[in-house]
Amino acid sequence: MNNAQNKKKILIAVAMGFLTALTIYSAITNMNAQITNQNKVINVLTKEVKKAKENTQKEMGAEFKKEYVIAKQDLKAGIELTLEMLETKEFNVNNPDVFKNINNLVGKQLKINIKKGDLILKESVLNEADINYSIPTGNRAITIPVNFIQGLASYVKIGSKVDIISTVKSQGQKPEIILENIKIISLETKNKSIITDIKSVPSTDASAITFEIPAEKASNLVDSMVSGKLQIVVRGVQDGKKISNHKSNISAALPKLPDDISALENREYGALPIPQMPETKEQKKVEIIQANMKTQMTFDSD
Repeated sequence: MNNAQNKKKILIAVAMGFLTALTIYSAITNMNAQITNQNKVINVLTKEVKKAKENTQKEMGAEFKKEYVIAKQDLKAGIELTLEMLETKEFNVNNPDVFKNINNLVGKQLKINIKKGDLILKESVLNEADINYSIPTGNRAITIPVNFIQGLASYVKIGSKVDIISTVKSQGQKPEIILENIKIISLETKNKSIITDIKSVPSTDASAITFEIPAEKASNLVDSMVSGKLQIVVRGVQDGKKISNHKSNISAALPKLPDDISALENREYGALPIPQMPETKEQKKVEIIQANMKTQMTFDSD
């Protein structure tokens, strides 16, 4: 009886162990299947992320591939930039502190030395806050209200080179150029703020213009300004030629001297003629006797 019960217990234990092992195996199999499926999903997602990242990098590279202004040659601090000194180059970065347009740099002065091929940063050039320190020795900055200026064009900007003509006519004189190749260094708006960004406000909205002029021309400019209107004539960026056809009336009236003055000094004129003495005319004398006085009077023969 006991043996039968023991066998029964053993069979029940074996059956329970088999069921347990089967359950565990089934669970492990299901887990492996889930892990395999998850790995597949992870692989798919990894590929998608990698592909999206590559596409994003390409798009970002295309978006940030821009042309910026660099130095075409070694440049020294204090130099005034011209077109010949600058060029553009493509970069795959986005930098808001550099210049994209060469024209925005022409006419500006450098604060520091720039090596060939280096980017020119906005902080490397003189701005409106530095303008008082950028005026060369012997020059002056003079601000003229726009109501003294006629024909102010919208393309007049900071850095533009201009000629200034006095339109005052007096004693038949024609308008004359009083200043040539003068640089505009700032514009002032009607609300008294200084224009620092060339593109922000057109010159036609300015209330005053500041010019950099030779010191000895300041009084002449002020005299012409108070006498009438001034006309601004804009020059080309590379045109620095002086116009020499405006002369004063005094110089125009004087005879033209020969180029070689020494020819006059070494010229032989020979013996000079002896000046003739004026002819003397015979004079007539008449004596007049009055009482006891005798008087003599002389008359010309004519």
